[in-house]
Amino acid sequence: MALLKPRRIALVCMTPAVDTDELGGRSMPSYGIRRILAAVVADPDLADAKLALVDYGRPDADAYVDALMRFEPDLIGISIYVWSTPCMIEVARRIKQRRPQCAIVFGGPSARPAVFDLPPYAPAQAYLDALVTTEGEAIFRDIARLPELSRAALRTVSGLHLPASAGWLQSGRARRPRTSTPSLRRSSSA
Repeated sequence: MALLKPRRIALVCMTPAVDTDELGGRSMPSYGIRRILAAVVADPDLADAKLALVDYGRPDADAYVDALMRFEPDLIGISIYVWSTPCMIEVARRIKQRRPQCAIVFGGPSARPAVFDLPPYAPAQAYLDALVTTEGEAIFRDIARLPELSRAALRTVSGLHLPASAGWLQSGRARRPRTSTPSLRRSSSA
């Protein structure tokens, strides 16, 4: 699959600072967003994609929006947790206002339809194009491979929750990821 122009993909999260010295001064990266990054980098169909990882580690919507506007993404994947939800939703709202053609996909532990239906975050369809509530590596790769990033095209990707005026639509069950680990067998020795 060759896209007409290289896809510009930004992955966004807010990894909090460790509040004790339990890591001895080392930082701990956001594991989930880096799994998505690795899945995109490893995909030969996306070899020409331009990638950016944006993680300021603090709730600074202005900094996130500025970085994203400079990068000019076609597709943004945002991983949210309880602590990052308000800031990341504000970032998505601002980006969608400035770049309405940019597809915005949320995932992560707090990315659930019920969260986006809460009064401070509704209506989700104003700033969010799709929601991944399961393992996201294969699903996000499928989104990145789409020839176009329209809401109609997103309906063809299994495993998404799509915001609609009357609630949420599901695009079908997510494919189970294949594992490369051979099954273990018990051997009995007599």
